[in-house]
Amino acid sequence: MNILSFDSSVNNVSVCLKLGKKDKIYLSKSAKINSLNFASTDTSVILMPLLIELVDSQNMALKDFDILAVGVGPGSFTGVRTGVVTARALALASFKPLMGINTFEAISSIYQKKIAIVLNAYKNFVFIAVYDKFKPVLNPVCVNYSEILEYLEPNLKTCDLLVLDNTLSLDLNLPLSTQYLDLNSINLASCQIDVICNNLNCLELGDLNLKFSYTKIQPLYLKEASVTMKKT
Repeated sequence: MNILSFDSSVNNVSVCLKLGKKDKIYLSKSAKINSLNFASTDTSVILMPLLIELVDSQNMALKDFDILAVGVGPGSFTGVRTGVVTARALALASFKPLMGINTFEAISSIYQKKIAIVLNAYKNFVFIAVYDKFKPVLNPVCVNYSEILEYLEPNLKTCDLLVLDNTLSLDLNLPLSTQYLDLNSINLASCQIDVICNNLNCLELGDLNLKFSYTKIQPLYLKEASVTMKKT
């Protein structure tokens, strides 16, 4: 199965493709962040050239892929919107199935132990989630900076890895045994392919267009049940 995946929800815009059973091939490039801490229009300027460069390097076209995938956030409002709109347009033009992968699922796929994830939600808020072997221990939630430790402290002592957005300035007093990984050092598009490969074993190619229509893909910030703001 040939898969083309991309993500522009964070500062590190990334694209990745997997051809049959071969190793993944990927590219990434950082987008600029403007004074409001949101991805600027540079996201849209970066994404399409990266996609074209990677696909052309393999002498391929959209018709050669079995499935497309895109990161749906949470993340930068502009970045998420750019990625989703681009993905829907490509899926519509190529009649290919499209999968939306949320940022938390993608990140959790890189580590098979307990992992805490803190993403910048901007305006003094953060998205937090904790996964253990790909399953959520703490479901994604959006909280104020002042509440971070309230949510994370019960899990930090037993977490093997903390993934933190480097646009955040936080002092979490981590245990010495906890490893730290910068979010923007991760190729999320590559992680998305791992998620897809782990979940498509039971599906036939003929089922994909029905189950993963481009019309069903929406930015994660529109799905209140997936990432919720704590009520005050």
